[in-house]
Amino acid sequence: MDKKFQLLSILPIVLLCAVTVAAQSSGRKAKPDFSGVWVLDEAKSKELENKLFKKKPIAPDASRKTTTTLVIEHSDPEFRMSQTVTNERFDEQGNLIDKVEGQPAVSVFYTDKRGSKDQKDKDSPEPFAKWDGKNILVNTPVSKEKRQKSITTFSLSKDGTVLTVSTVSFVEKPSSFGSASGYVFPILIRKQIYKKVSWADK
Repeated sequence: MDKKFQLLSILPIVLLCAVTVAAQSSGRKAKPDFSGVWVLDEAKSKELENKLFKKKPIAPDASRKTTTTLVIEHSDPEFRMSQTVTNERFDEQGNLIDKVEGQPAVSVFYTDKRGSKDQKDKDSPEPFAKWDGKNILVNTPVSKEKRQKSITTFSLSKDGTVLTVSTVSFVEKPSSFGSASGYVFPILIRKQIYKKVSWADK
């Protein structure tokens, strides 16, 4: 009886520990993994841009095609991104004339704001990233003289197949608006839609 009583007495503690570990594990899994190969959906991105800036749609040029590809390697807190732009030209029959692939532009961010703590040039602060719920925000300051910064938000669809990259740039509040610091006046708004593709289609 004594052994059975001892087992029953510690059972709630064991269950509580199990629930705590499960909750912590679930919390860690709640953050999405942005890794993959992503190709810009030009049509949807242009449609969003036209709605945003109230532009009239322009028919695409059949003789030219631009493909923007992002390769993201995300192992939190490191967020490594390589962007490649490929330009193609076609003749009137749709045959490929030439294809030029640009050099990859590589960026590395850390979601623990490491970039903001490791500035080598005070006049050109390094960008830093942080989690905002399930999204990643990348804050990119510009030189102090220009007094600008941009914030780029990376967000995934629920099924993980669509990546939305939204960028808003701000200019610092002029001194004539008072002494309070802060950034106002968005000077650029851009939203791009990327579709996930397999590594074989890269």
